[in-house]
Amino acid sequence: MDIVHDFICDVAQPFFPDYVDKESWKTQAVVYYLILSVGGAFFYLFFASISFYHSFVFKREKYYPESLNDVDIYKQAKTEIGIALSSLWKMGFLMWPGAFFSHRGYSKIYKKWPETGSEWQYFVLSNIAFLLFTDFLIYWAHRGLHHPWLYRRIHKL
Repeated sequence: MDIVHDFICDVAQPFFPDYVDKESWKTQAVVYYLILSVGGAFFYLFFASISFYHSFVFKREKYYPESLNDVDIYKQAKTEIGIALSSLWKMGFLMWPGAFFSHRGYSKIYKKWPETGSEWQYFVLSNIAFLLFTDFLIYWAHRGLHHPWLYRRIHKL
């Protein structure tokens, strides 16, 4: 993500010379927020399009009954795209501190490949532990959204 940050700063510098400084925390904050929110939108639209065409166009007869009409499918898809895109700016705001502070050196992100066997062990195990931990948290956060009070007000749209 540092490469994308530097690229955006280099492109924006001629247009906003008084405001864009790679070392400024304000510039870094804005650029990382834009990377996460706008990049997240492109990422979502790309993979959601692939999923939609796979499930609703190419394999429709396998996954959906004939009684389901195209108008309902496209209406539901349009609603879900709108909900997802309208929530990306909020998710970008929640993810922003991680990217911002890791860029400023407040993390233990790997900057080089491991060289010894024990470094490789730690590298592999820490990545597996991270994925299990985040998956665990996402599961319980989503399960919490199914509490009747939260479901009615937040989860059910």
